[in-house]
Amino acid sequence: MKEYACPEEQFLRDVGEHKLTVLRDDGVDRHLRFRKPGTSCYGFDLITWPGHLLITGDCGSFLFRRLDDMFEFFRSDRKPKDELHLNPQYWSEKLLATDCSGSRGGAAKKFSRETFEANIKRWFDDRFEEEIENDASTDEADWDNEEDAEQRAKNVAQRKARREAIWSQIVSDVLYHSDNEHQAAQAAYDFEHDGFNFQDFYEVDNTEYTFHFIWCAYAIAWGIKRYDEARASAAPRPAEAAA
Repeated sequence: MKEYACPEEQFLRDVGEHKLTVLRDDGVDRHLRFRKPGTSCYGFDLITWPGHLLITGDCGSFLFRRLDDMFEFFRSDRKPKDELHLNPQYWSEKLLATDCSGSRGGAAKKFSRETFEANIKRWFDDRFEEEIENDASTDEADWDNEEDAEQRAKNVAQRKARREAIWSQIVSDVLYHSDNEHQAAQAAYDFEHDGFNFQDFYEVDNTEYTFHFIWCAYAIAWGIKRYDEARASAAPRPAEAAA
């Protein structure tokens, strides 16, 4: 299961005592309020009108636009036994506006030091994957032409030393700056050592979804499910409807 900045367990604790209040329910025009009685802590509202869904509350505001009934849009990613399944990449593509007040900034994604460092390491590993595999091989068919065991050992040692030197330089010249988004990106773009570089690294996504966006994504999925359950329990049974 994908790990997000806001774990599902934390979200469920935050809303464990929330109650649903339906302020408006007229076709696709809805206003649902979710609060713990007596407090607005972690409260949020879901508001829909044709083609739009707005979630607003303690964890920020995000406005989405896609289908006429946006509840149907978010229900489409619901899976059996996984009521809070998220699709943040697709959902974030449908964002029309976000909360821009306060220090939160309202962004759906932000630069991640951990993601940047993992991408740098992955780029390095991918570059030398085949070389490392060949160096570890005992099959003489993988050896260079006219390379005997003694010469191969020297060549392997030289290649290993080169890789270690390049990585050491990456640590000092690139990863040293990983606390700062712009400095880290520039350091990667500018890096070159012994024929190794990060050409086209600008195409790599070094961001992660923010805590508040993921919390609100869970809130949308959870809130729609609570709404559906409330409507289902309130609907008359077949025998009652026929009476």
